[in-house]
Amino acid sequence: MHGTQQPPPDFMEAKIPPNAMEAEKALLGSILISPKLLDEVSHLLSSRDFYNSRGQTLYGLFLELHNQGTPIDTVSVAQEADRLGLLDEIGGPVVLVELMGSSPNTRNVVYYAKEIREASRKRAALEMFRGGLKRLHEPQADVDEVLGEVVDFTNQLDSDADWPYHIDSIELNRSTDDLEYLIDGMLVAGQPCILAGGKKCLKTNLMIDMALSISSGTSFLGRFPVKQWVRVGLMSGESGPATIKETAKRIAMNKYRDLESFTDIRWSFDLPKFGEAKQERQLQRFIERNDLRVLMIDPAYLCLPIGNDAGNLFVVGETLKQIGEIGQRTECTIILAHHTTKSSGREFAMPELADIAWSGFQEFARQWFLIGRRKKYDPEQGGHHELWLNVGGSAGHSCGWALNIDEGTRDDAGGRRWDVEILSPSEAVRDQVNEQQEQKQKATEIELENRIDKVLELFQEHPDGLTTSKAKAKLAWNHHKVKSCIDILIERGELEQVPISTEVVTKIEDGKSKKSVRTYPGYRVPILNGTNGSELVQTNEDHLGPPLVPTPPIGGGTDCGGGLPFNDAVSGKDFETNGTGTLSGEKKEAGPYE
Repeated sequence: MHGTQQPPPDFMEAKIPPNAMEAEKALLGSILISPKLLDEVSHLLSSRDFYNSRGQTLYGLFLELHNQGTPIDTVSVAQEADRLGLLDEIGGPVVLVELMGSSPNTRNVVYYAKEIREASRKRAALEMFRGGLKRLHEPQADVDEVLGEVVDFTNQLDSDADWPYHIDSIELNRSTDDLEYLIDGMLVAGQPCILAGGKKCLKTNLMIDMALSISSGTSFLGRFPVKQWVRVGLMSGESGPATIKETAKRIAMNKYRDLESFTDIRWSFDLPKFGEAKQERQLQRFIERNDLRVLMIDPAYLCLPIGNDAGNLFVVGETLKQIGEIGQRTECTIILAHHTTKSSGREFAMPELADIAWSGFQEFARQWFLIGRRKKYDPEQGGHHELWLNVGGSAGHSCGWALNIDEGTRDDAGGRRWDVEILSPSEAVRDQVNEQQEQKQKATEIELENRIDKVLELFQEHPDGLTTSKAKAKLAWNHHKVKSCIDILIERGELEQVPISTEVVTKIEDGKSKKSVRTYPGYRVPILNGTNGSELVQTNEDHLGPPLVPTPPIGGGTDCGGGLPFNDAVSGKDFETNGTGTLSGEKKEAGPYE
């Protein structure tokens, strides 16, 4: 039956009330270490919110000194406590020193304050409900009156919660929430970041370089200064320890340091499952226990249990919100490695924010590092990568760079390496244009050489020589192509100019044709040692000019270009031989041997 179930017998018995003792000690210690932090929590807490009476007294002393404009430190607090007769109540000066050592992370002071406030509200609610239950057991109790008091108290409790938290312009201007860059002009502390790129764009390698740089104060990629040297965590779920180790050693060597000298980095090969409360708590403890200011998670898709909802903005957004809240509670910059999509026609263009894959990631990213290829990877270049790097964020920083990264191969003399060259986008585009022009020029030169080879082959097939027109007809090329190749071959000495005679029909009369022989400039492969590339047997009938076996010149001869002497008297004219080595119609002078 409704309303007949009795509460457990020990429901009203005394128990330890809800409290946040560790958070109280951490908050008080944080303020002693950095008094300016009191401004960040004074609007959230009052002295009565502390469960421990010593904490109530100390926090009240802090507020009093702050209102007086007196610096808060162990000396001033002890003196004020002594003046008010509260020194014994707080446990003496030694307690102040102990509190300073009980704060694991001063950056979490707001988180500590919220835990203290929530525990205080729980205690107040329990007290109210216990009082109401006690009154309801009285015979003359007025149920409506008790319920009304409970409602009033609940409204007051909600009012005390002061949600949403707000401040005025003066408080905003004086707050300590200023932008702090971890990498100058590239990475802001405390804001979630996405490092995204296509497949095999060295996302993990760049993340390792960033982790080593931020944890040691060395420049990112050897170029970009690290502004704050903080502890970093890197969680990798794809590459495995062996690959991460090999890559980290190469990058450390590039920074002229041994990997073991990077003591402020924590490596993990377990990935959290976001959306599971237990693992989220474990991740938060991992961050707090190791005092991590930056946590890199590679890759994001293995941490998000969203199944087929990658395109659902609400599902992905809710999961990413939980990641952001962990970062806010711990004041840790969380960087997720993710991938980009391939946009049609933009395969080698600089990636943009819209290229980040999956719904929700573009909205989640307050800052980003986007990586893409400038050209297709060429295995013959041995570990050479040409990439784009697009960096931006809601804080207003924005820059673009071109990266030339040489990793080498295992067969290289010094093994694999990590050499980075950084160019501006304009320099990269200029180099790309120059490279394209060089490739075009090279292709033109190769094409020309192929044409020259074909022309040379044609003349080798016709050792008697050809005119330009004949060569043009056989190759089916235009005059310019053929003539330019011939000119180059002549310049190289692979062709020589010779006269070529052709029998032509010039006129037909009374059914008879009149034939004549005409001589044109032609070209052939030079004759060396009796041959011009093939075993030839030439006769006087099929060769214009002197016979292949020359006779001593009569009266001195001139060279016709082929190394064979012509008599000056008939040079350049049609001639015949009589088979005796002398010109027809010429008197032969007697020599001493006849």
